[in-house]
Amino acid sequence: SIKAMNWIPWKSYPLFQDYFSDYPGHLHINIHPHFHGKGVGTLLINAAVKKYTQPLHIVTSKGEANIQFYLKNSFQELDQRPFHSHQLVLMSRDRP
Repeated sequence: SIKAMNWIPWKSYPLFQDYFSDYPGHLHINIHPHFHGKGVGTLLINAAVKKYTQPLHIVTSKGEANIQFYLKNSFQELDQRPFHSHQLVLMSRDRP
């Protein structure tokens, strides 16, 4: 897991910057495990999509459980790139 290497998100920022003009909105959601599976994350994503007028992107690492969550919430995988000993995944969601 990326958490194990004390990953700091801004260190990987340049990795996908060639996509950011098409997907300028960066979404970062952390939900306490007690609230997983209760729709809280989906509510937050829907609120962000409603308020933000540009397509959104997220960056996660390959194999993380949140990939299925984002796919369920209309994100798609755009690209994967190596970052240190991990493979990072760029996902995006267009405006409805």
